Amino acid sequence: TADVTDSNRITLSGLAAGTNYEFHLWTSCTEGNSDTVTLSFTTRDLPAEMPYSTGFELSDDNSWDFVNGSSTNKWFIGTAAYSEGSRGLYVSDDNGEHNTYTLSSTTNVYAYREIHISEAGDYTIAYDWKNMGEGSGDSPYDYMNVYIAPITATMTAGSAPSTTGWITVATVQNQVSEWQHFVGEHHFNAADTGLYKLVFH
Repeated sequence: TADVTDSNRITLSGLAAGTNYEFHLWTSCTEGNSDTVTLSFTTRDLPAEMPYSTGFELSDDNSWDFVNGSSTNKWFIGTAAYSEGSRGLYVSDDNGEHNTYTLSSTTNVYAYREIHISEAGDYTIAYDWKNMGEGSGDSPYDYMNVYIAPITATMTAGSAPSTTGWITVATVQNQVSEWQHFVGEHHFNAADTGLYKLVFH
């Protein structure tokens, strides 16, 4: 449909979640001159309802957000590392082609998925992981942290998170080259129902 307006803001209704859209914007001048530009955007996916499970096999890819900034090591979803199926969530220093990590580059990057907790109770968080960062033995430097964060939590690439109000699910040490399965339980009381972010840092 076409709308004519002189407003700086247009509200679009009836859009589907997690969908790519394209729109055309053109000027309407009294002299008969006009200019046209084509723009596109993707609507956000709805938060995941519990119980939630993903194997990163395409259907859930657009639901994850990344805060990578200009870091050498960035989060990706792709085929370079996975425990089952053919895809996974991993860190890469070559734009997702390989699950490789530049040790000399200080890294604070985030991958997160918005989730909706509608009922209070005990929720089990489980995932497969491996982690090969810098350091070994009693001096491991690099970790992967997993959190449940408030929906209002902000993350800045290059900076460690301010975890006030965050629930720590796990801190995963490095130098583990084989896939491991983590299972942990964390409690949400009645006041804690609502929207959260499941964060990998």
